[in-house]
Amino acid sequence: KHAVGYGSSTTYDKTSLTNELPYSSSTPTQSPKRESRVFCSRDLKLENIKVIGYDMDYTIVHYKWREWEALAYACAKACLEYLGFPVSDLEFDDPDLACRGLVIDTERGNFLKIDRHGFVRRAMHGKRRLGAEELEELYGRKLVDLRDRRFSFLNTLFSVSEGVLYSQLVSKLDSGALVRD
Repeated sequence: KHAVGYGSSTTYDKTSLTNELPYSSSTPTQSPKRESRVFCSRDLKLENIKVIGYDMDYTIVHYKWREWEALAYACAKACLEYLGFPVSDLEFDDPDLACRGLVIDTERGNFLKIDRHGFVRRAMHGKRRLGAEELEELYGRKLVDLRDRRFSFLNTLFSVSEGVLYSQLVSKLDSGALVRD
């Protein structure tokens, strides 16, 4: 038997309660598989909560990441417009341009793909992929140290919009079109 409510004298059979829940199991009397259950270790009083954060990399929720990133992109673009930068023509049109795991070389404006040993294997400047000779000239056999403030690691799915916007801004800067009003 299962008591419902605080101080309630009404009791219900556990099976009758679970029959009414919208489980996706094959029959209504089966409990969901263990990996589909949600567990809570304590009560959470939301009146004292000021901010709720999302961890898209380690969560049980499946986000619509393209929609989420499009909104983040629009907000960042609006901030740049407010500051007087000419970015009204930019669009979140290539979300596959940046991905988690890339490194931004903030001194040179390059996206870097680093191997497990810390060497640069591929790079892009804005939307232009760097050739082997240019890559060798810029980075050679130098190790990338992610502790160096020169490098920014795109290590979450939240970094996609940041990376796309950064790439577009580098291209705009190179063309001479990125000048603050």
